[in-house]
Amino acid sequence: MSEMLERMASRLVEVLQQGDAFTSDGRAPDWHLICDEGPEDGAFSEHPATSPVAPAHSEEPQTCRREAGTELADVWGQRALNLTLLGKSVSRRFLRRLDQIWRRNEAQTTIAALWRGWALRQRMRQERWRMAGVVYHRCRQRAWLNLLRLGLFQHRRGPAAKMISTVTQCFLCRTKLQEARRRKEALRIQSSWRGHRGRRRAATLRRRRARRGCSAGGAAPSCGGAWWRRDASCDGGAREGWRRLHALRCCAAARIQATVRRWAAQRRYTLLSQHVWRPTRRLALLMAAVRWRCWRTHCQVSDTAVRLQRCFRGFLGRRSAKERRLLRETFGSWHMQAGPLRRAARLRLQRCWRGLRDRRRCEARRKALRRLQSALRRQICCKQRRWRRAAILVQRRFRGFRCSKRFRHSIRMIMMIQRGFRCWLSRRRLAMLQRFAARRRKWLKQDAEPSPVETTVLIKDEDATTQSSTRPESEAPDASSARSATDEMDISIGLIDVPEPEVRPPDPGPGGIGDETLLMARNLVEAADPVVTHQTLGLRKCEKSQWEMEGAN
Repeated sequence: MSEMLERMASRLVEVLQQGDAFTSDGRAPDWHLICDEGPEDGAFSEHPATSPVAPAHSEEPQTCRREAGTELADVWGQRALNLTLLGKSVSRRFLRRLDQIWRRNEAQTTIAALWRGWALRQRMRQERWRMAGVVYHRCRQRAWLNLLRLGLFQHRRGPAAKMISTVTQCFLCRTKLQEARRRKEALRIQSSWRGHRGRRRAATLRRRRARRGCSAGGAAPSCGGAWWRRDASCDGGAREGWRRLHALRCCAAARIQATVRRWAAQRRYTLLSQHVWRPTRRLALLMAAVRWRCWRTHCQVSDTAVRLQRCFRGFLGRRSAKERRLLRETFGSWHMQAGPLRRAARLRLQRCWRGLRDRRRCEARRKALRRLQSALRRQICCKQRRWRRAAILVQRRFRGFRCSKRFRHSIRMIMMIQRGFRCWLSRRRLAMLQRFAARRRKWLKQDAEPSPVETTVLIKDEDATTQSSTRPESEAPDASSARSATDEMDISIGLIDVPEPEVRPPDPGPGGIGDETLLMARNLVEAADPVVTHQTLGLRKCEKSQWEMEGAN
């Protein structure tokens, strides 16, 4: 590669020195001309004598400055300006690959431009819709002149927004490219450093492996025996000296290796700078000179074309101006006569069009106001209805909670009162039954006169018989009444247990809450006081007679 670059540089220098006398040596690659024929006389000169477009010093000051800059060019630049070299010959594969790369770049550029255009159009469309909504909202308060000014401002705002977005996207793309380039350079530095460390580690491992191989070779027994004998014969100071000597030798070997590597790197750098980098720089300089010559030729041709076009356009403009002047002079009288009629017709058309436009705008505005009012009223009605329903729901829930709380409290109080009263009745009844049983046992042991209870029962039987005998047949008690009387007697004596009245909760109403007054009335009816009934009259009489007997005793 270095030889090829050096050969190409030397060939290019020969081309610049020899000029038209340059001949090809038949070796590839080589430089070739753009065309077989040489340039025409005066085609690329600064001021050719026979040039039809040679500018004068008084007419073109830029050409004078370009001439002064050209005179200050060096010799190599002057030689390069008179050449028609394009470059070195390349293979078809390279050209095909280059064409493919160019097409891919153009496709990427086209896709990116289309995507940016579509995104910008979408953004501008959203912006237009938003601004249309803002304008429609403000049209009730502002005049039509302000709306017109706002429309003109939005019309001018589109290109400015497009330019700002383009500049921003270019800046972001450049930033991303620079970041990718920095990341690539960092990865290259990291890979180089890791490769250097890996090579150093591999060299260290190879040295250790070689050292182990030498120690495990055929001379190992004799060397090992000699070292063992020396270690056995020497003291600790001698062993420390041998270790230091070994360390010094290792350091010297490492320094020698570093020096050799540095010399090899310097030699490689020198060879590259002499045979690769210097020819490359020379080629770059010469190619820059060739590009500058091509650019100068292009500028000359462009200036000539622009001058010719300017002259031709001036000719066309003067001819069209002359024709317009003739037409104006010809039809001037007719315009003067038809002027008042045209002005009147124009004013009438403008008046009709403005009236139609204002009527349409007023109608559209009136419809929009009606629609907005209906929507606002509908929203207000719906909101009031929701608030009313919410208030009713809150009231219903609160009343239900309050009624249920009162009902539970009443039930707890009623149950507490009933429980206390029933406990008192049970204790009283139990004490009464205990006293009756004790006295019965006492009477059974004495076998004396009949007990007051028996006397009371006999008295009741006699009263019942006398009443039945004196009662008419229509009022005679039946078997059910007699059975109920005997049951009452058994209950009064204590032979039959009377079940406690059961408290039943009231039936829930349509609102889930019972009537408290009905509950209290039902409890008063069902949970009547058993003390005040006729079932306990016999027991009370027995107790009274027993108390009198005890007092007499």
